[in-house]
Amino acid sequence: MYCVYPGYQIPMVLTLFAAGSNACGQLATSSLDDAHYFTPCVFEDSPPGVFPQNTQSILQLASGSNHSLILLRRMAPGGSDKLQNELWGAGDGSKGQLGPSWRNRPSPSTSVFRPIDQAPDDYAITGIAAAWETSYIVLSRDGRDDVLMSMGADDFGDLGVGGAKKQGNGKERLIHVVNLVSSIGSIASGTLKISELVAGPHHVVACLDYVDSSGRAVQKLLGWGASRQGQLGTISRAITLPLEIHLHQSRSPVTQIATGNQHTVLRHVDGSVTALGSDRKGQLGNILSLRAVTTVRCTWNGTTVVTANDNNRNFLVSSSGTNEAGQLGRLSGDSGFAPVDLHLDGKLLQRIVCGSEHTLAILNPVNGRGEVWGWGWNEHGNLGLGDTSSVQTPTRLWPPSTGEIGVDGDPVAVWAGCGTSWVLVNREN
Repeated sequence: MYCVYPGYQIPMVLTLFAAGSNACGQLATSSLDDAHYFTPCVFEDSPPGVFPQNTQSILQLASGSNHSLILLRRMAPGGSDKLQNELWGAGDGSKGQLGPSWRNRPSPSTSVFRPIDQAPDDYAITGIAAAWETSYIVLSRDGRDDVLMSMGADDFGDLGVGGAKKQGNGKERLIHVVNLVSSIGSIASGTLKISELVAGPHHVVACLDYVDSSGRAVQKLLGWGASRQGQLGTISRAITLPLEIHLHQSRSPVTQIATGNQHTVLRHVDGSVTALGSDRKGQLGNILSLRAVTTVRCTWNGTTVVTANDNNRNFLVSSSGTNEAGQLGRLSGDSGFAPVDLHLDGKLLQRIVCGSEHTLAILNPVNGRGEVWGWGWNEHGNLGLGDTSSVQTPTRLWPPSTGEIGVDGDPVAVWAGCGTSWVLVNREN
């Protein structure tokens, strides 16, 4: 199996481990119990810890309140050398968030990853996102505009279709096409690309790149869903159809989007940031004054920022917001913006991600195997330490200290969701 996660282009023996909240089987561990230790994920018709045959890589993983999506890159069946993207899911599908076919099963939930309805002919699934009980799928095809599909619950207009959940015959529509073009005006056909799609619990932000009718390259941000606190811009109400998020004209293009529960943070090409929404928990801090920002991430009620100095050779991780459970990675109860107590000590910060109220980071020593560190809320055992106590300061999570046989490997990627954590490891050695 090959992993094409950034920085890794060599053959690897990969295993996906998960820990945390699992009441509906969203961890895909073949169980409905919370996992307090990192446990191998299970794919239908494969042994625990083994990916489906001919899997080449994980492209993305996204999880909502009780469901998870994973986008795999696999060899096409029939012995051809063609690669195809496949969407699999686990957990609760009762609201349609795992596709129409799951609604017709005797049980709409599953505790292992199973294939989800795939893309139409000639289209490929190139992106996924998950809100609380809603899923989003980006479809791409050469020479055509990208298409965005949504499915699941529509509590605050999460589906982005204006509440139009019925078909012409009065039956409930289970898969929806989100109309992006109506909010951006005239474009050159076949040029619309969704470069980023990020969902909070109940709001979604999409970054679109396209060529307008005059031949000019344009980038626009669209948002929909909950916006009572202004997390989608100036409108303070639920937005049920995609609406443009207007930024100051002088701002450089957006390269990264992060969403909390009631706030949104954008990173620009020039290393500056834009913040939208609530600051009642101190989650926006003074991040607007920052420069040389390389990464922005959000918990539900906090923001984590990575800044670079010394020609990008040294990095500082800082955070602001709610800190009752150590979400900011420091002992102080202060919610103000300050450095996380993460001592890199010559280690390279490869990746950092935020879940609902916890954070994971991959650190790579100059010599030796990589490590996963984490901190924050741990009520469901989502930090994989074997207990449910909150972790106030950064603590090594991987390699596990238990020495359990079969739970080892060099971490390649991490993801975090609603009380869930995921570690992809290379077990070649």
